[in-house]
Amino acid sequence: MIIETSQQNESFIDHADVCIIGAGPAGITLAQKLSRNDNIKISIIESGDLSFNSESQKLNLGECLEFGNYPHQNYSISHARIRQFGGTSNVWAGWSGPLEQDDFNERPWIEETGWPISYQDLEPFYKKSQSILNLSKFIYDKSIYDYYPKACSNDYLKDFKNVFWQFSEPPIKFNHKYFQFFKNKKNIKLFLQNTVTDLIKDKNQITEVVCIKNSVKFKFKSKIFVLACGAIENAAILLNFQKKNPGDKFNNFNVGKYFMEHPHCTIGYGFIKNNNNKFLSCYSKNKIKKLDNVKFLSGIVLSDKTQKENRITNCVSIFLPNNFLEIQSAVILRYNLALRAFNLNFISFFIQLLKDIKKIYLSAFEILKNFISKRKKFYIISRIEQVPNKNSRVYLSNTKNKYGNFLPILDWQMKKQDLKTLLINFNEIKLNLEKKNIADVYPFDFIKKIQNEKIDKTKDEWDKNLKKEVFGVGHHMGTTRMGEDKNISVVNSNLKVHEIDNLYCAGSSVFPTCGYINPTLTIVALSLRLAEHLESKI
Repeated sequence: MIIETSQQNESFIDHADVCIIGAGPAGITLAQKLSRNDNIKISIIESGDLSFNSESQKLNLGECLEFGNYPHQNYSISHARIRQFGGTSNVWAGWSGPLEQDDFNERPWIEETGWPISYQDLEPFYKKSQSILNLSKFIYDKSIYDYYPKACSNDYLKDFKNVFWQFSEPPIKFNHKYFQFFKNKKNIKLFLQNTVTDLIKDKNQITEVVCIKNSVKFKFKSKIFVLACGAIENAAILLNFQKKNPGDKFNNFNVGKYFMEHPHCTIGYGFIKNNNNKFLSCYSKNKIKKLDNVKFLSGIVLSDKTQKENRITNCVSIFLPNNFLEIQSAVILRYNLALRAFNLNFISFFIQLLKDIKKIYLSAFEILKNFISKRKKFYIISRIEQVPNKNSRVYLSNTKNKYGNFLPILDWQMKKQDLKTLLINFNEIKLNLEKKNIADVYPFDFIKKIQNEKIDKTKDEWDKNLKKEVFGVGHHMGTTRMGEDKNISVVNSNLKVHEIDNLYCAGSSVFPTCGYINPTLTIVALSLRLAEHLESKI
């Protein structure tokens, strides 16, 4: 049921078995699964409203230091996360897929890798997650080609792994799919526009959460509390608790650290040779009738052997006929169209649009030329798995928002090893496509800069000029990472905060490593697994 404002007076205190903070994909999935047991009383606290609210969104304000400012200033922290029922599912494009088995394993050539759970532990929950995201069968390897049109083949790039995404049509928005369910479910209470300001702790347990709505404070008591607000907000809530309660023994210094994203980079472009246009159709979106009319898209990934030999991380590449990723105003516009609101200063957008006029004109000309030309042009877009980095972090400024919470600062950092991954990935793609006479391939400006960069061995970070060109799409991960070693983690394998007996974290903030795949399917699977664990505890 939806709790209206009139039902919350100044003396209001809520009581539940499980209190979930955050109503995005993680929180909604967890609540939906737990609510099947009518004896479990569930409260969900959401800072946003049912529809986008610019006043609620202002509570996301913060600062990005260097990375995270593309396509505009403070994009990653203030705009890439949505404070609304349904969370960022309100703007996502539906890209879905599981992590690879090796993503869960320790890799000696990459520091602090390995999950405390295995792929096999999560696989049954991956399969159950397919229907939640309106997807088809749990198939993500080359066996999908059995369902593809006969003209499509996986013979073009056999030295790479062919991997796939599934897309529901249209992309599922959790607010649309689950609003009526939550409204009618008697053992769920949904509290909108309630913003958490403090956690009250006694010994090793959280006894209540304090929220503010319309300048009035309310208390929420529960046996179990779950933070499901995304990697930045989960960290910010815990860091605010530490800062406001300096005498408390909860002083885990890993909170906020190991922040990860999926850097998207245009690494090259090419021209198809000898009428090999079928190559591009194999790596375009294909709607498969035999698989519930779900769309599939194929990408290529360097082999495990190549990754190990070169001491690099996972990296996926796709081939696109256009390069809108490099047009800042186009990226901003796509995001706002999905949101159905304009979450940006209009004057700033118009100024950026004027700056992009030449790029827009050239892109439109390229599309027309590609349509009539036999020598098709394509772009290579790569997304890397970021190396775990404890210096990449969320921490708090000394500035407070209107509710007294200290604002977060995002210091997203990447290592030289990440650059090496991109460079080797480009070289391998170029080598294979040209050796097989499929296409002529050329490096994009970003790769040229890496090739020409003077290596400063005293610094394990990227050059400032490179940082300006990296687009983080809002795949915020890490900050409350999972592990059994308290020295490098915040939660255990069951997602319980190490030092607190009844506080859990859900969502991508618990990822120890991030692979290359979009995180939503894994977020949902982990929430289903957590629900099963919590049911056994209540």
